[in-house]
Amino acid sequence: MKKLIVSILSIFSFFASQAQTTAMDFSRNDCDGNPVHLFSLLDSGYTVVLEYVMIPNCQPCITAGKGLTSLVEPFKTSHPGKVKILQIAYSNSYTCEGMQAWKSANGFTHQILTLGNDEVEYYGGMGMPTIVVVGPKDRYVHYKKQGYSVSHNANITNAINNSLAGLTSLETYKENLAKIYPNPATKTIQIDSKFEMSEAIIFNQNGQEISTQNLIGKSSTLDVSSLDKGFFFVKLIYSNGNFSIHRIIKD
Repeated sequence: MKKLIVSILSIFSFFASQAQTTAMDFSRNDCDGNPVHLFSLLDSGYTVVLEYVMIPNCQPCITAGKGLTSLVEPFKTSHPGKVKILQIAYSNSYTCEGMQAWKSANGFTHQILTLGNDEVEYYGGMGMPTIVVVGPKDRYVHYKKQGYSVSHNANITNAINNSLAGLTSLETYKENLAKIYPNPATKTIQIDSKFEMSEAIIFNQNGQEISTQNLIGKSSTLDVSSLDKGFFFVKLIYSNGNFSIHRIIKD
């Protein structure tokens, strides 16, 4: 039993280290000399969209900046003073002079900061732009993704709406993401999700990957007929870049 408990803790520790469900705090001045403390912004009720950028000629970074500006605009009416965009240099070698020139050349009006290297690493490493949506309660990471296209706007909007709606802890978030039934199951498990799903990965109690199955849409079926009797973990991967882990029992 002790070995089993250690195995369970190990798999959840592994996933927790990958999930980055809590924002990485920072406190420094923006390029106009104004102090910015992320956790203070979150604790005061802001949902913050972080765009980590490469300058001066990263076209996807520019496209993302303009796309995020348009995306956030309706929230100024529906949730005034609740959503903020911060554009941050991904490399600590960038200067405020360079960021100011980039901001001016592209007509951006958001606060800009430097020294984002540690945060970029925390949220998944090099891949520009890196976009992160963090919310006020539990300082939760509702969205993080490397790269940008307009096709991502729906997922980013969903993340902002989830933050504004007050989804908080990982358990609450997981419960809102997907319902899995029947559980225990003998042949198949039905998965009904709030968001589009892309993949399910099944692990045994020791954290070893057993199988991977593609999922389509918000409602899908998971085949468990080949599993031995016992309990397993299912990692559901969503098209918005998030995932949740659920315990299932094969009967």
